[in-house]
Amino acid sequence: MARGSIARGSLWNLAGFGAPIAAALIAVPLVIRGLGTERFGILALAWAILGAAAMLDLGFGRALTQIVAKRRATGETAELHSLVATATVFLAAAAVAAAAALAGAAGSLVTNIFRIDVAFAGEARAAISLLAVSLPFVICGGALLGVLEGHMRFDLSNAVRIPLSALNYLVPIAILPLSTDLVWIVAGTVLVRVLGFVACGALVLHVLGQAHGRGRIRPRLLQPILALAGWMAASTVVAAVIIYLDRFAIGALLTMSALAFYVTPFEIVSRLAVIPGAVGGALLPAFASVAQGAPRQLDEYFGRGLRYIVLLVFPAAMIVVLFAREGLAVWIGADFAAGSTRIAQILAVGLFGNSLAMIPLIFLYGVGRADLAAKIHLLELPAYAILLWLLVPTLGAEGAALAWSLRAFVDALLLFVVCRRLYPAQEFRYAHVAAALLTGTGALSIGCLLASTEARFAYGVCILGAFAIYGWKQLLTPHDRLALARAIYRRQQ
Repeated sequence: MARGSIARGSLWNLAGFGAPIAAALIAVPLVIRGLGTERFGILALAWAILGAAAMLDLGFGRALTQIVAKRRATGETAELHSLVATATVFLAAAAVAAAAALAGAAGSLVTNIFRIDVAFAGEARAAISLLAVSLPFVICGGALLGVLEGHMRFDLSNAVRIPLSALNYLVPIAILPLSTDLVWIVAGTVLVRVLGFVACGALVLHVLGQAHGRGRIRPRLLQPILALAGWMAASTVVAAVIIYLDRFAIGALLTMSALAFYVTPFEIVSRLAVIPGAVGGALLPAFASVAQGAPRQLDEYFGRGLRYIVLLVFPAAMIVVLFAREGLAVWIGADFAAGSTRIAQILAVGLFGNSLAMIPLIFLYGVGRADLAAKIHLLELPAYAILLWLLVPTLGAEGAALAWSLRAFVDALLLFVVCRRLYPAQEFRYAHVAAALLTGTGALSIGCLLASTEARFAYGVCILGAFAIYGWKQLLTPHDRLALARAIYRRQQ
């Protein structure tokens, strides 16, 4: 696989995951003002359910990416149509069962789990029931995106992902002038997800074309998918629970208003995860296509992914740490900023460690060792739940942010330790990772402690200036520097 393919794939994924940030920046303040804090907290809960559903595809999305990329690399493409059709039908059946379970549990979730005001309980119950309708389309659509990415068609996958993610925030704005009822807002979101699934299906048929034969339901083709997807599913399910457990803990232990103060900075800070997600998404088919015996190429991909992530994530995290208060005040208001600034800073520090963990995670998926990632996540889940249970009642939403960040660093540490045992060929690379993780975390943590705007600005100039020099000399290869210089030169012409 050419160097440019990974770079182009990363850029497409970055656009696909990053474009909705602009929509969120515009939409969230307007939605909060239009709905009020309590209703927005319920809508944030609905977004969390949709986000978790997108990850609960039984591991089929990434499994299909790995299998399709591997089959294309070896020329075994005759049954790809049938493979995709069989996987989609099986996944649709499982998704319908999940939708029925969510619809059945809607009343209990509103009444017994979350502290939703009785004035909004009816809306919340109906909205959650309506969300259940979207689950088959969300889950199957995500798996079909995996097929496109297995063909390295990141342009097509993001042609769906960009509008789909942006409309998640823009649909409420379009409906608010007509109604503040959450049922109508969620109904609009469900309609968008259905259209997204239709678009994914059409693009997969276009990519597969006639070259891979006709698609038929062949149960025997599920075996390789299930063998790989089983552990991916376990890892993905546990990871989804981990990612959204903080929100459910706040909703259960605190209030919907506290959830709004937490989710708002989380929605923005977590969007920085588009960077490692973009790089990791492009690397998965790359790792899969060379996993049979090209250690030098594997090491090249591994190192390149880490360099790109550090180069892009650290400055972004530092800007959040230093200027979260000012940014939130301009974006939403001074009162909201007072309750959310520290949360944003803590999450930004944790995001740095969480971003580095993406490369060993995708490496394990690519070489067919998703079982190791799943075991790590299974080990983390109970410890994280206990940490949330201890910190949220005592520290509030800031305690949830602290628990999330601590878990992110432990996750990164464990994933790199496992990769080192599995693939110890380049010991120096793991030493560099440890140094980057400790140094970056220390620099970000110091930024959190600075009170005055002037001190934060001066600190940011010094740290980011030093990082720019380090990044140019150490993180960019001669080839990268030459390509960047040429791009700048062409823009100046």
